[in-house]
Amino acid sequence: MHGLGESNLAQVCGCFMPLMGFMVVPSKFPKWLRWANVVPFHTYAWQSLMFNEFSGDESGHNVLELYEIEDVDVGRGMFVLLGYSLVSLILICQVMFAPLVERFLMSSTIKSYR
Repeated sequence: MHGLGESNLAQVCGCFMPLMGFMVVPSKFPKWLRWANVVPFHTYAWQSLMFNEFSGDESGHNVLELYEIEDVDVGRGMFVLLGYSLVSLILICQVMFAPLVERFLMSSTIKSYR
């Protein structure tokens, strides 16, 4: 059952990858699809990586302008990635420990009736 969820998550992440700004810059997105650039975590990781790599000199600034990320806030990107990580960790723990909690609750309920 977990494998199905993992494959669905991989498909969703894969669908958002072209929309992170590397293959198509955000200004080229249709208006109804502009939200899709801020949802995936790939966007923040890629923008922060590119900004750290190419900021500082003129040729690097040209690369950042080409991808429309010359004014990226790396701190904000890292904060968003931290938020994604915490939410993922909470969801993973819920999925992993739910059967254990259920078994514990069922065993304590059965003992209380005896």
